[in-house]
Amino acid sequence: MSDTQLWERIKVARINAGLTQGDLARICQVTRTTTSRWESEDPEIRRKPRLSHLQKIAEATGQDIKFFFRSPNLSSTLSEARSVLMKETDSSLKEKSKRLLSDLTELVIDEDLCEVEVDMLLSIVSSIKDKAKLSKQEL
Repeated sequence: MSDTQLWERIKVARINAGLTQGDLARICQVTRTTTSRWESEDPEIRRKPRLSHLQKIAEATGQDIKFFFRSPNLSSTLSEARSVLMKETDSSLKEKSKRLLSDLTELVIDEDLCEVEVDMLLSIVSSIKDKAKLSKQEL
């Protein structure tokens, strides 16, 4: 799936599971209007589901909840961070890095991060990567 937003992932998962918005509404114990807002293309109408509803959507559609939080940019950033971690020799730094990756993954999966917060995290990682590149060039 390309760089899709949460509303698109919910819609794709629901359709692939053969569910209507009404079916999903009954499962999540909300109105059909609410499920329609979760899937709305219009940002003025669109609403994000609560985590408890997202868990029910995942169960109903047979998707792992991580499916709804995947972002190609964030996934590649986490992959790059993991490969840097594997090359790291300092065990203390390695443990801190593992904790950082775990906390970051938990934030992305368990919390309802908005797009601005994800962009901020990506910006921080990008700045760190740029700094690391400069350090390597100076050597």
